[in-house]
Amino acid sequence: MQQQKLFREYQGLIVSAGILVVCVLGVLLGVVPLVRKTSDLNKENRSISAEVELLKNKVSVLESLDENAMRSDLLILLSAVPSDKSLSTLLDTLDGLTAKTGVSSGDFSLSKLGSLATESAQRLSADEKGVGSNILPFTINLTGRVDQLRGFLAASVSVRRLFRVRTFQVQFAKTATGSSDMVSVVVGMDAFYSPIPSAIGPVSQPLTPLTSADSDLIAKLEGMQLLVAPSSSLPPPSAGAEKTDPFSL
Repeated sequence: MQQQKLFREYQGLIVSAGILVVCVLGVLLGVVPLVRKTSDLNKENRSISAEVELLKNKVSVLESLDENAMRSDLLILLSAVPSDKSLSTLLDTLDGLTAKTGVSSGDFSLSKLGSLATESAQRLSADEKGVGSNILPFTINLTGRVDQLRGFLAASVSVRRLFRVRTFQVQFAKTATGSSDMVSVVVGMDAFYSPIPSAIGPVSQPLTPLTSADSDLIAKLEGMQLLVAPSSSLPPPSAGAEKTDPFSL
């Protein structure tokens, strides 16, 4: 009897407490996950909106470019720093230099161990990271008068296939009657190449048009003498499959 009396007295409180418990459970099981999901969607929406703006900027930059001009600029750059070792253009340029300056060429050798290995099997050295490209060192024996050799060294750093003179060893030739005006030189030089990247950067990476300094550099390279036949076709990317969507990841 006493329990029934207590139940009748606190019946309203018990019912209210039960409703409160059900509401709390409903909030915990339904509203809180919904709030978390809404917050995640909001963050993702902001991220996608930022990517869309970046893509719009990239599209705007691409639409402002002249495809034919960009193709011409790229061919000029590749004639100076090809996408592979391009030994044919290296040797043809050296032949052109010797013919232009009148020196005679002798032995030619690649100085770097594994110089004919594939690009993917090599890692950039500190020197290569410093210049921003791969380096192909070589040595060549030259014979000629001092003025001819001086002309070769001066011309070698002004042709469009870029070279760098590292070392040279001079030996004056002698004849039976005494000294001669002919000089033999072993020249250590570097050629440069830079594989065309096959991977497109992430969406977050900005795409900027060429600056005036870039255009001036291309114009300077175009003005340098080209001693090999110019190429009219672009090489393929160094690796990877071609992407139909340039912004796909």
